[in-house]
Amino acid sequence: MGSLPQFRELAMSLQDLPGRIQAIQLFRKSAFAAVATWEEKTGWQVLVAAPRPGGFQSVWTSGPLDETFHVSAPQNLRVFSFGDGTQAVEFAGCAAHNCGTGGVLGAVVYAPSKGGACFAKSVLGKVTYSPDLESPQNRECKAALDHALRAEELGAGIGG
Repeated sequence: MGSLPQFRELAMSLQDLPGRIQAIQLFRKSAFAAVATWEEKTGWQVLVAAPRPGGFQSVWTSGPLDETFHVSAPQNLRVFSFGDGTQAVEFAGCAAHNCGTGGVLGAVVYAPSKGGACFAKSVLGKVTYSPDLESPQNRECKAALDHALRAEELGAGIGG
């Protein structure tokens, strides 16, 4: 995947998105695509779509991300691989007027093959995670969230 007609097919298949498409990232080892949208009233949302006959279909959506993602950028949508080669998407941001070290930061990671998303929020340096991230099978997701939060804190996530 990656040709202009395929991008057009993806965009046409996902016409009913909340907000405008801000970024598309393709999974390298599969035909999944990650899409970040922005809408003034609801803010950022991330979805992952898979090819289906006649187009693409959303297989996961974050729903409206909370205020910890309000300040973000298209380049914060990133596809990466865990150590075992499993691909995932991450997205990070920060609260308005509260970015950087000691700010209010958020991150989400979703891996289609693992079937679930994990979230983290950092407020004044104290990080809280979505449930079950302490279990051994979720170690890589927690590490990816920590990496995304560090990048966001250092300003690397929003073009800094």
